[in-house]
Amino acid sequence: MTALISVETYRRISGDTTSVDEDVELALADSQALIEQELCRPLEVAEYVETLPVIRGYIYPSYTPIIEAEYPILSGVRLSDPGVEWAFVDGPNVLVPVTYTAGWTTQTLPIAIRNAIILTAHRSFQLASIATSSTPFGASSVRVGDVTVSYKDDGGSSSSVSVITRACLDSISRYRRRTP
Repeated sequence: MTALISVETYRRISGDTTSVDEDVELALADSQALIEQELCRPLEVAEYVETLPVIRGYIYPSYTPIIEAEYPILSGVRLSDPGVEWAFVDGPNVLVPVTYTAGWTTQTLPIAIRNAIILTAHRSFQLASIATSSTPFGASSVRVGDVTVSYKDDGGSSSSVSVITRACLDSISRYRRRTP
C-alpha cells in the first residue's frame, strides 16, 4: 500500500515535528488501513473487475469514485454517466461484467478523509506516549507512598480507547460504502 498522505503533509497539519519519519510513515499506513476498514472500501486508485446485478435498471459498482470504466457491449446497454453509474434495460436476474478504475489520489482525496488519517496517526503517537508514561491511563491522581491511584468517575462509560475518535468517524461517515 502506498500512503496517500506524505510525511510533510502530516507534519504541516498535525504540528508533530518530533516523530521519526519512518514511524510517521508506518503510522500513516496503519491509520489509512483503519480508515479503509471503517469506510468498508479501499481508498487508493485500483482497477476492479466485477460481475454486478442490474437493480431497477442500474448497476452499482462496489468502489467509488469511478475514474475510468469499460462496460460490455450488449444490446440495450447504455452508459448514463461515466463518473457515477451505468444504466441498463431491466431484466430478470441480469448480471453484467464491468471493469473499472476507482479510488482517490493524493490530490483528489477528500479533506475529511485526509484529516481523519492524519488525526488518527497523530492520536496513535499520543496513545503510545501515554502507554509508556509512569501515570496509568485515565488516572486522575497518583500517590507514590503506599501506591494509590484514583480514577475520575466517568458515569459508567467504557474505559476502552479507540485510536479513531468519534469526531473523525462522524466527519467521514458520508464516505462509508453502502450497498443498494
